[in-house]
This record gives sequence, structure tokens and C-alpha cells, in this order.
Amino acid sequence: MSYQLIVIDGPSCVGKTQLAKELQKQLSHEVWLNFSIDTIVYTLHQMILDGCNYENKWDTLDRNALLAGTFSCVKSLLDCGNKVIFDVVVSTDRRANELLGYLNEFRVFYVGLTAEWACLEQRVNAREDRTLSEVKHGYETTPKHLPYDILVDTTQCDSVLVAKDVIKAMTLKV
Repeated sequence: MSYQLIVIDGPSCVGKTQLAKELQKQLSHEVWLNFSIDTIVYTLHQMILDGCNYENKWDTLDRNALLAGTFSCVKSLLDCGNKVIFDVVVSTDRRANELLGYLNEFRVFYVGLTAEWACLEQRVNAREDRTLSEVKHGYETTPKHLPYDILVDTTQCDSVLVAKDVIKAMTLKV
């Protein structure tokens, strides 16, 4: 496979992380690293992390610096020859353009994930590690801003089937 990066964009609770793990499994003939904004966010002190996740206090962080650092990490992994599956929420054109600027020299396959609101609401309530308003924001703003190679509604699909569809689309596009 000639792609160096798979970007999975969509709201929280849509199945990005599950899809990334399933893609790693189904693409196990190659080594793919799974990287996410959560990889960076979960390095925060628990008190700050809890404020973000349970009280939606994201304004306590410099989100621009956090995202720029995350995008730089992905670029560095790619520059070192790694293949990366990157799960992210891109909620504005500005953020999309920033991400595209970091990735313009790489062969990227863009996946957009959606789900019906009732499904996301059920998933966030089951997870209990996100606020409903955070998920609602992502539902209203993603996936809309990247040049998606495939868009998948995960309302009725499991990650195994979605991964197969993504790999098939990647194969057809090469």
C-alpha cells in the first residue's frame, strides 16, 4: 500500500479509535502507528483532563499550541519513515488548512466518519468520558473540512466492516 498516513476525522464517539485499531489489525502485514489528539491530551494532569472531559473546560488550555504540537508529532513520525493512522476532530476550515499544511508532502488517505445524533448520544452516555456538548459540537462541525476519500456512517456499522470498506477504497484509489 502506498499511503503513509490515514487520517480519520469525525466527532467524538463516532468510532475513530476503534476504526484505527481495526485498521492496524487488518493492515498487520505493515506496521501502522495509531496516533490521536488523545495521545497528547492524556498526558495532562488528571485534574485538568477531568475538567476538560467532564466539565468541557477546554478554555483552560492553549488549544492552538496543543493541536500544533499534535500535528508536528504526526509529521515527525512520518518524516522518520513511519506509517500513521491519525484520529482527529477537525471542526474548522482553519484547522483543516493547518493540518493540510503539515501533511502536504505525504500520501494521505482521508476518512470521514459520521453517525446519527441519537447513536452518538447513546455512545457518549455509555462511555462517560466526554460531555454531551463536546460531542454535539463535533457532530455539528465534522466531518466537513478535509478532502475525504471516503465518508462512512457508523450508526449501523461495526469497525470490522468499516475497516474493510476503507481498505477497499484505499486499494481502488492507488
